[in-house]
Amino acid sequence: MWLAVMLAWQALWSSLMPGLTGVCPLFPSEHERLGVNVVRNYGKAVDDYDVAQLYAGWYVDYSVQLSPARPAGMGYMQTILPSQHYPIRPDALRPLVDANRGALWTLGNEPDRDLQDGMTPEAYAAFYHDLYAFIKGRDPTARIAVAGVVQPTPIRLRYLDRVLDAYRQRYGVRMPVDVWTVHGFILNEAPDEWGASIPVGLEAFAEEGLRRTVDDHDRMDIFRQQIVDFRRWMADRGYRDRPLILSEYGILLPKAYGFSDAAVANFMVESFGFLQTAADPHTGYAPDGNRLVQAWAWYSLNDYEYVYDPVTETSRGFNGNLVDHDSGQITPVGWRFAASAEPLMDLHSNAAIVAAAVDPAAPIPAAAASVVMVTATLLNGGNLDAADVRLAVYAGDPDAGGTLLERSQPGVTLASHCGQEARLAVVFDATGWAPGLYSLTAAVEMQNPQAERSLEDNRVTLSLWLLRPGETLEQTRLPLVVRGGG
Repeated sequence: MWLAVMLAWQALWSSLMPGLTGVCPLFPSEHERLGVNVVRNYGKAVDDYDVAQLYAGWYVDYSVQLSPARPAGMGYMQTILPSQHYPIRPDALRPLVDANRGALWTLGNEPDRDLQDGMTPEAYAAFYHDLYAFIKGRDPTARIAVAGVVQPTPIRLRYLDRVLDAYRQRYGVRMPVDVWTVHGFILNEAPDEWGASIPVGLEAFAEEGLRRTVDDHDRMDIFRQQIVDFRRWMADRGYRDRPLILSEYGILLPKAYGFSDAAVANFMVESFGFLQTAADPHTGYAPDGNRLVQAWAWYSLNDYEYVYDPVTETSRGFNGNLVDHDSGQITPVGWRFAASAEPLMDLHSNAAIVAAAVDPAAPIPAAAASVVMVTATLLNGGNLDAADVRLAVYAGDPDAGGTLLERSQPGVTLASHCGQEARLAVVFDATGWAPGLYSLTAAVEMQNPQAERSLEDNRVTLSLWLLRPGETLEQTRLPLVVRGGG
């Protein structure tokens, strides 16, 4: 599935070919936008759980993987943490990049948070620059994303402004970004209090931190406004033409604070509704219908439910987990996630001819016509591979009695999500054809056409011109000739 499994996720963030937005949508199925955050701290990984029951499209587990697990065809976001891969050790990072060409790489995780990456804006700018240059140097097709700050509040947007300023001052150019990410929590911002604290390096601006109460933690009006504000911030700084991923959000505070399973599930479902529909013609991402957010990940798949030990005065876990960490049983919140995601699933292939040509292209004397070649470039914008794909060439319309001239051999597999184009060629003999203008039909044929989203883009009509003896192109007044049934 998603990028003949791997190619799919990579292709989502590649620039769409001009004119192919209909053939190569960002997300062939809406369920692919929904992701989950996987916690690996306690020895578990995504394939320890039956995630197919949730119908999620992708996941992030805050690590880099040489060969990421992709249960149920899920996409994967690579995450490079400064504590693990900075300063850069080329021998360690090079194999990871080489094995995941075209992948999406997020550089860091909450760099603004003292309990996470804990980097000043200037330090993050240098970290981003060095990793960006290394990865792009090894793989120009890689997609690089800025790490998400905890929440897009004024003080954290100031943090990101400082990052951009530091990058330009140090390297003399605007910071190159393929994808923006942000986290979408609603937390208090004050030193030595609950919540997100003050961004590292911005302690002098602590008064700008937003003071929030526990009751604010699931307020949808705040959640929506933060997304709107971040998209506006992106547009104002010249990054409107970049996708935005909400790479982590949810309800962290425990049930004891009033956040029951029902309350958490209701917030989740309402947030999904907003993220699926929110758009703006001035700030949204144009290749995605001006939608504000292209994909989002719920926290979490499998973190422990919050537990406090009064003896050691330590706590573990958060709220909102979709499965029980140890047993893997789906929680009430998880069932609501699945109920939201399943109706969005739309599995299909969508092979399309995106370019086709006849060789020789110019009119030629009929007496000289022998070997004629039709070539076509194909892409599959669906989320299922198309198997045993062949190019068939007909004289005339095959639905109106046209005659089959030849098929390409052997059949090929056309990777999903426009993961890889296929160039097919058909050669036929036109010896003995009378002068005239011939209509040819190039058609895609495959093993399972029932899985196709649309058959309309599986055919193109081409022309073959054959001249009379001594006739020039300027003298051509050829009638259409139909070979075959009429």
